[in-house]
Amino acid sequence: MLRELHISNLAVISDSRIELGAGLNCFTGATGAGKSLIIGAVELLLGLRSAAEMLRGRADEGRVSGIFEVSAGVRKRIEEAGDISMGEGGEVLLTRRLHASGRSSISLNGNPITLGMLKQIAEHLVDVHGQHDHQFLLKPSNQLEMLDHFGNLEALREEFRAAYRAHADAKRRVEELAASRTLRQQQLELYRFQADEIDKAEIVLGEFEELGARSSVLKNLEKLKKEAGAVHGALYEMDGSVLERLKMMAAVLSELAMLDQQVGPISQAMRDATIGLEEAAFDLSRYLDRLELDPGELAEVDERLNVLNRVLNKY
Repeated sequence: MLRELHISNLAVISDSRIELGAGLNCFTGATGAGKSLIIGAVELLLGLRSAAEMLRGRADEGRVSGIFEVSAGVRKRIEEAGDISMGEGGEVLLTRRLHASGRSSISLNGNPITLGMLKQIAEHLVDVHGQHDHQFLLKPSNQLEMLDHFGNLEALREEFRAAYRAHADAKRRVEELAASRTLRQQQLELYRFQADEIDKAEIVLGEFEELGARSSVLKNLEKLKKEAGAVHGALYEMDGSVLERLKMMAAVLSELAMLDQQVGPISQAMRDATIGLEEAAFDLSRYLDRLELDPGELAEVDERLNVLNRVLNKY
């Protein structure tokens, strides 16, 4: 219920305070007495009318304030619409200020609110009936409000609202848990697939390096045989080979050592070098005997390397 209306610097009104009593209040008077202006001030306060044209001439600021008495249920809905907490009590102070710049500001119990919030709040405070004006009872939500009030069902409605919200929260939580369970199941299936793929590869420690080295040998077999064979030939098989000439020089130094003891160490070093080269030539010969091309082995090595590379790159 609107209990008090204060109008300042609005149209022709400089300052006016109107106190309203319980029950029916009537405004009477001749044409031009200001009845419509008071209704216009109420509409301005409720956000139902533009504020631009109503400021009193040469005034810097105008104001319309209303004190309303509301029930606890209405107070709660007003708090929800204005997104504020108004504390205890059954009074609501609504103020709208007009500025010469054309700007206006709105406050509810001292808290600033927007014009959109004001229009929602106004639906719970005043119902203006008239030609081309909205009517309170045409809205289904307001019809339910009236029926609940008539049947004294506000407490039961709040109980139902709390139960509904609890149910909605529980339902949302169940959906979140179900989604989380599905995600975990998908992850487990992925991990099982990955573990199975790794197990099937049967990777052995050091295998990748060994296969890489063997692949390099098989792919360069012709070059290895050609170059290693050339070295073996120059070292041992060819006429005038390195070993043949070393043996001849070692024999000469051996004879000289019999004539001069100082040549002895040199002769021994030459014999040792000859023996070392003979062993190297023998090892090289055995290496050449093992160099045989097996196309099947090369294909197997490459296939196995492809498997290992795929697993290593993936994991």
